[in-house]
Amino acid sequence: MLSVSNRRILRKLLLWLFLFLILVLAIQGARAIQAVLSVRQTANEILVFVDQDPSDWDLAELTELVSEARSETDTLQRTIRPFLPLTNLLGWIPRFGPTLSAAGPLSIYAASLTEAGDEILQVILPMLEEGQGESKSMTSQLVEGLRQGSDRLDRADMALARAAEAEASLHIDQLIAPIREPLSRLGGKLPLAQQGMQILRVLPALLGEKMPQRYLIMAQNEDELRASGGFISGIGILEIDRGEIVTFTMGDSYSVDDFSKTYPPPPQPLLRYMLAEQWLVRDANWSPDFPSAAQQVRDLYQLSTDESTGGVVAFDQIAIERILAAIGPVELADVQTPVTAENVRQYMRQAWEPEPGSPVSDEWWAQRKDFMAKLGSAMMTRLQQLQDRTALINLALTTLELLQEKHLLLWIDDPIVSQALSDAGLAGALSPGPGDFLMVVDSNLGFNKMDARIDRAIHYTVDLYDPAVPMAMLNLSYRNTVEADIPCEHTATYGSGRYEDLQTRCYWNYVRVYTPAGTQLIQGDLPPVSGEFLLSGESEPGEWTQTQGENGTTVYSGLMVLPTREEANLSLRYQLPATILDPSQAACLAYK
Repeated sequence: MLSVSNRRILRKLLLWLFLFLILVLAIQGARAIQAVLSVRQTANEILVFVDQDPSDWDLAELTELVSEARSETDTLQRTIRPFLPLTNLLGWIPRFGPTLSAAGPLSIYAASLTEAGDEILQVILPMLEEGQGESKSMTSQLVEGLRQGSDRLDRADMALARAAEAEASLHIDQLIAPIREPLSRLGGKLPLAQQGMQILRVLPALLGEKMPQRYLIMAQNEDELRASGGFISGIGILEIDRGEIVTFTMGDSYSVDDFSKTYPPPPQPLLRYMLAEQWLVRDANWSPDFPSAAQQVRDLYQLSTDESTGGVVAFDQIAIERILAAIGPVELADVQTPVTAENVRQYMRQAWEPEPGSPVSDEWWAQRKDFMAKLGSAMMTRLQQLQDRTALINLALTTLELLQEKHLLLWIDDPIVSQALSDAGLAGALSPGPGDFLMVVDSNLGFNKMDARIDRAIHYTVDLYDPAVPMAMLNLSYRNTVEADIPCEHTATYGSGRYEDLQTRCYWNYVRVYTPAGTQLIQGDLPPVSGEFLLSGESEPGEWTQTQGENGTTVYSGLMVLPTREEANLSLRYQLPATILDPSQAACLAYK
């Protein structure tokens, strides 16, 4: 039992201890407030860059700001750590409560994001310094710079993962305006940063850091749609060793056919509607799942040429235009004016056509795609010689955008690289997921380049009146914008040889509608096709065919023929599996 005097001493000690704790908390609170103000000021300076074109960035200034922000957010994390048990209990306070209770994940988000940005910029900035490595190609500098910065990139990757986890726990709309507004301006940038990081991580391997890489490259013509982006018009080889281009060839996809070989039978629609008895390289991209299509192209190319490759790179006209916009014009020996993003499509079409006044001939046919090698070689040379910082930044951002939009597609026969591309959503894979899913795939089977002249619209609704039996209604509309009256002759003819002739015709379109596994067709409307419009001479009744598709999908397919100046409306009504209503799953709508 304590005496009265001892109890008094104990009370005084507890009082002094309490006052000391109050003082410590006050000092820490003042430091926390100062840290918050410092982070906010630096963040506002960094956010100025978000609103700018990346090609206008002063990377040295941005790197300094991000490095400063990293130090400030680290300080902020340490300073507020003692307060976190208290802030977690303050969510009830009007207006400020949600922000106070989010202090922990907010500090982690800020610290992780600035750490990742600092590490990435410390790797990239030296590679973009003026005059850096002018004796080396841009790609070889890239390989060396990323190799040296691999540890930093590892740390950045982990920091981005922490930032994403913290962001997922935040309810940004509930935060106070000074914090909500900058976070909203950053909205959507984190997934882009993670995708960019995945590309940076695999680039050295793609560019032959440890061993030469040999890729099959294919030019897809979007004017003649096929499932992965367009008819394979050109095909070639790109070999890279430690960032240096060793081999580049590009030519007519028809030229690799070797009819002394035994090719497999083609997909049934190609046999039925185009009377193609063999599955050749130019028709190999039949699947909308690019990893599957790429392997089929690779295998048929190897069958044709006995040449093996370690991956496939596919691109279309839009990719060419936007890459030229990033790297600048190229000059060709037989062209008076430089080829630019603005005129490259016109150049390719004119180079494909016979000389004015010359007829379609075997000689013309054999040479009509020679321009591909000339243009491709000029662009490769330009890429290798590129040193301008603005052009390099534009090229990097353009490449990522093209991969996101699937105008540029990659498949690499390496499980690590393939997984990295898949994790970043850049593999071009058909990924239906567990929720609702829709993908419409048009394939031009008309021996023409009509897709640029077709207007399309898609209207999709889901009826959830009875949640146990969700119903989907899909309407597809097509309009042939050609105003001339042209007979629908389903033949492989070049007409006068002018590209415009191939874009002034009827439209033969094999439509595939990819849906979740387990859908059940209730009703469909597909216009019948007269036998006079088809090579086989056999009429099509206008009925949707239901099959099991790639990667656990159900597919409805059928042929339509659209004469000039006409419109067509196709519809499907089908029952969806009840599992699509799982609230934890997101719906996906994809149109290709």
